[in-house]
Amino acid sequence: MKSLICTTLLVETSPQGLPLGAACIASALKADARTKNAVSVSLIDFSLEDDEIISAKKSGGDDAIAQFLANQLASKKPDFIAFSVYVWNRLILEKTCTTLKKMLPNSICIAGGPEVTADPLSFHSFDFMISGQGERAMVELVDSLAKGKKIDIQGVYTASAQSGAQTNEIARACPLPPDMTASPYLDGTLDPSKYGGALWELARGCPFKCSYCYE
Repeated sequence: MKSLICTTLLVETSPQGLPLGAACIASALKADARTKNAVSVSLIDFSLEDDEIISAKKSGGDDAIAQFLANQLASKKPDFIAFSVYVWNRLILEKTCTTLKKMLPNSICIAGGPEVTADPLSFHSFDFMISGQGERAMVELVDSLAKGKKIDIQGVYTASAQSGAQTNEIARACPLPPDMTASPYLDGTLDPSKYGGALWELARGCPFKCSYCYE
């Protein structure tokens, strides 16, 4: 069985700073019939408030943090690593991926999250980038990779797609309907007590379409 790690670097450890995006992807993979018996999925998150991260920051800045993260992830020897990328962790996670690929050259690194949704073709370290909500696209991508099928999934981009592509050509992944979305709280992927509680969001996204915002 292949192994997959969903990971992110949180800005803080709090009910507002828990890894909900990465956890939702992990739960989607665990719940879907195409992947639940094909990959072993785990969630490993880090925080800028972790003592090890603070120590690495003091000793060598972002490069040292990236090396620490890569060491931690590589020790698990995953076949797939899915990164949830935000504005506060983008540079570090890109460095982490570059370092990790040297340690585990056969591993496949996938990036998603707000930063990727905004501009997936601006990323160069990862093997695949998913723009938009990733629960459906991630399952289809992992299933295709596991079966050696051609990757032709809406919202999924590769480094080779970067040349000649225009921003207005970017398509986001097809979202899952709410009633088909697995809960990381109900399946045990997330333990709210680790983060001091849970922030319960009653809506996803925003009904407005302001030109300066990609949410």
